[in-house]
Amino acid sequence: MSNYIVETKDLIKSFKNFKAVNGIDLKVKEGTIYGFLGPNGAGKSTTIRMLLGLIKATSGEVMVFGKNIKGKREEILRDIGALVETPSYYEHLTSYENLEITRVVLKLNKTEIDRVLALVGLSEVRNKKVKEFSLGMKQRLGIAQALMGNPKLIIIFGFKF
Repeated sequence: MSNYIVETKDLIKSFKNFKAVNGIDLKVKEGTIYGFLGPNGAGKSTTIRMLLGLIKATSGEVMVFGKNIKGKREEILRDIGALVETPSYYEHLTSYENLEITRVVLKLNKTEIDRVLALVGLSEVRNKKVKEFSLGMKQRLGIAQALMGNPKLIIIFGFKF
């Protein structure tokens, strides 16, 4: 495979007698925005989960940053920010406290929380409990979480704007 940020070759995922993904060849260049559209049941979610190493392909290859997801999943995921479907939060915690959990897991500097809150316009509500947030504020918090660590690749999927 070549120097694409994401590349799949003949990607297949079968569940018993159902083929959810059938031979996808995907190439995404660095610095581009790529839309992944299709009807319900077309295999979009399944493909995204394979790209993130959350499920294994039945056959084919998934390369991210030129590395095979099979052997380098943890290394690859360090450079990916993802927001798949609905973000999950601890509603009883503040936006800052929720991002602090992510910061600790990713081993980032504390200043990273302030950086991403400012990027998504939530600095003023950093100490407000998430259960008091509007839907739009929760969505922005999910984006802030995906931006933590300044990832090389951001995957936002199934997210309603």
